[in-house]
Amino acid sequence: FNFFVKPMDALVDGILSHARKQGAWWESDAIEFVQRGEKGFGVFAKKNIPRGQVIFKFPLQLGIAPSGKIKQFCEQGKISNVIALVLTAMHGLHVETKKLPYFEYLSASNPPRIGHCWNDDEKQYLKGTSLFVDDANQGLLNLRKIYEKDIAPLLKELGPALFPKSSIQENKFFDAFAWVFSRALMELPPACKDVPFQGPILLPIFDMINHTSRSQLKNTTLNWVNETQAFQMLADVDMKAGEEVLNSY
Repeated sequence: FNFFVKPMDALVDGILSHARKQGAWWESDAIEFVQRGEKGFGVFAKKNIPRGQVIFKFPLQLGIAPSGKIKQFCEQGKISNVIALVLTAMHGLHVETKKLPYFEYLSASNPPRIGHCWNDDEKQYLKGTSLFVDDANQGLLNLRKIYEKDIAPLLKELGPALFPKSSIQENKFFDAFAWVFSRALMELPPACKDVPFQGPILLPIFDMINHTSRSQLKNTTLNWVNETQAFQMLADVDMKAGEEVLNSY
């Protein structure tokens, strides 16, 4: 056990402080970050926010994306953009001795239990849902086979500087995959078509804004400002004090 883990509030404060240093912006008296029990943090309006007002600005340099040898492997076609980001997260979570505040926060949190990481018995509970196709094709990735056949050899090929032997473990890959699958900005909205990179990205703070798949609840839009090389989030509707900020990603 690690008896020196920081309280979650302190870890979130670390993310916010680091983001400010990277050029992120939000109006402190208009926005608050609230922990909602086991559901984690959400973002809420502290005061009424008019439609069209800029709520956040996220500079591209704040984002976490593949670099170095992992990026090279992706460009060479050895791994997909998604797996490249998973391996980037795996390194940040389980190898870096001086973690980014973002990875400190994730390391102190329980990874989400996404269906791709379930065992065969657990997947049977999905029968009757859109995720479960049939007994031969369950509509989910078989991550264990993917790890054994493709990922473990790739981690060794990337070398011990990136992935020492102690880090090459299935559960560590599963953790990173779950975080990327649940938090990454996988597809950029049309208003972000000029962003100068390909593939998904982890965008600290943005991913603390909870996702909604119900269009009537989504109350913000993310776009890209080429002149400042930054994402910005605008209010889609007039938001009232106490209302949760929601987006779809």
